[in-house]
Amino acid sequence: MRTLIVHDRKEVSSVLREIVAKEAPDCEIDVREDLLGARDILRERFYDLMILDLTLPVDAKFGEPSLQNVNLLLKQIINEPAYKVPADILGITADEDALSLVKNSISEHLMASIPENSDGVWKEMVAQKVRYVRSSRRAREIVSHSAYGVDVAIVTALDKEAAPYDELLELRATGIKDISQFPFRSKEGAMRKGVLLKIGKSGQAPAASETQALISLYRPRLMLMTGFCGGRRERTGPGDLVAFTTSFAWDYGKWTEKWEQPDAAPSISFEPRPTPLSVEENGIDHLVRTVIARDESNPAELERRVKELSDGAIEGWRIRRAAAGSGSAVVTSEEILERISGLDENIYAVDMESYGFYLACRTTRMAKPDFLCLKSVADFCNGQKNSGLHEACSLISAEFAKRLITNEYEFN
Repeated sequence: MRTLIVHDRKEVSSVLREIVAKEAPDCEIDVREDLLGARDILRERFYDLMILDLTLPVDAKFGEPSLQNVNLLLKQIINEPAYKVPADILGITADEDALSLVKNSISEHLMASIPENSDGVWKEMVAQKVRYVRSSRRAREIVSHSAYGVDVAIVTALDKEAAPYDELLELRATGIKDISQFPFRSKEGAMRKGVLLKIGKSGQAPAASETQALISLYRPRLMLMTGFCGGRRERTGPGDLVAFTTSFAWDYGKWTEKWEQPDAAPSISFEPRPTPLSVEENGIDHLVRTVIARDESNPAELERRVKELSDGAIEGWRIRRAAAGSGSAVVTSEEILERISGLDENIYAVDMESYGFYLACRTTRMAKPDFLCLKSVADFCNGQKNSGLHEACSLISAEFAKRLITNEYEFN
């Protein structure tokens, strides 16, 4: 919990600090004595509670305190995006005229207005409000750790992987860069809410950090990552959709030196030390397994569009459940692909984000989502790698993700 005390009389701000420290021992407390100080720190930090003197000077060194100054401060921090608005604002003053004026000016912005009376009752009133804010904050934390905020969140690394959703979903702006929201109807017939995040870059680190931020902000019940990946030629074909049951961080490990002969230079090799991350078998992964078992044909119109986008390179595709090797470098060498595949025989695909995505989903302190990475094979990690199939593969994975959330997944 964080509290900001803004009061121009040090003897009162000291008492307020003692009250807050007693009622909320874990609280971080900052103190400012004028409007300038309050504005500066509210640009930098968010507070659960601000205890605000209702008559403040603009500058404590030579300014005169007034309610008009406080009114200006509240208008600025509430209406201007540069400021972080405190969750609750408690007004306090020894000026009786200011209390009467508050009702007609700034009362809508305050949780309460407390008079600094001479009998000391105001101290207990402040203590009660601090206890309320602390318990309210605890309740919000419990909700954030146990309750979901939206039904589904879809994540893509690159903009072109997210492009199919412009037609598949009713995307609406959220006011947050690269995040859109969309309504959809689930198989139960209920209207539900989803969000789409376009990270805008590839790699494990951006995937982990952006996914964690998205989970903290929206607390989704289901997380899906879609896009395209590389595949093992003997296990997959162009367009095959791979549901990543496990993700191996193939480029995590150590470089080692080996001396085969005492007088010769050592050979240097890289030894991966992967810690595989797996999805829960009884969640969305189990649902995909059920879909695969039904062995249904791909929609004819989707096959037509994919064939057109791929210039005939993809005429059909299968859905596979398999492991993936995930690293921060693009793989264009079949020799490297074989080394990655040697980590686990079930590795069918290679990508650059799934390990970071799975790490964020598994380790979040929010309500843990069900999650799965779905990517379509666009190349075979060789010297012939190109972007010719990216558009078609992005469509394949996006269409299947939409199918899962609208026709298959049990949100209840």
